[in-house]
Amino acid sequence: MLGNEKLPPPPPLAQWKALSEEERRGIVGTWNPYRDDGEPLLHEIEREFRREFGHLKGLSIHGIGNCHGGLVIGGTHKLVFDRRLLPHDYLGLPLYFTVTDIPADFRVFAGYIWAPDNYEHLVDEHADVVRRELGHADMSREEMLHALCGMEFDKWVEICRGLGPGYTNK
Repeated sequence: MLGNEKLPPPPPLAQWKALSEEERRGIVGTWNPYRDDGEPLLHEIEREFRREFGHLKGLSIHGIGNCHGGLVIGGTHKLVFDRRLLPHDYLGLPLYFTVTDIPADFRVFAGYIWAPDNYEHLVDEHADVVRRELGHADMSREEMLHALCGMEFDKWVEICRGLGPGYTNK
């Protein structure tokens, strides 16, 4: 709803938490990201997110924002960051985090910066650094790839293949 209609105020945080994720996403989808729809609940959600995830090394939480016309919790993190530690959504809001420090030798596959080929190169060439930054000296290659992608690496490969030519050589 992007008109001038006044929406009812959102429920208190305790009631919001009692809703299913699907119900929360549906309500958030009606809020106009260019107005104050969802206030003051959005500030409470941001506070909860910061309390739960703000301690993660390499993560910078910027707050609630607008991404392509929708409300998100946004921020940045280092390239070597365990994305498995973050959910895809939090209390009805999708997360949108970008990377702050892409090394010059990361991009060996020029077609798509997040191509599986680039992650493999990073892990194969800098495994000790990745393990040290993630704080797990005994991580396997697959565990490192999973951590960096935030999902099983094979799934990421399939997603990139599904995007069409130019997204991976795999």
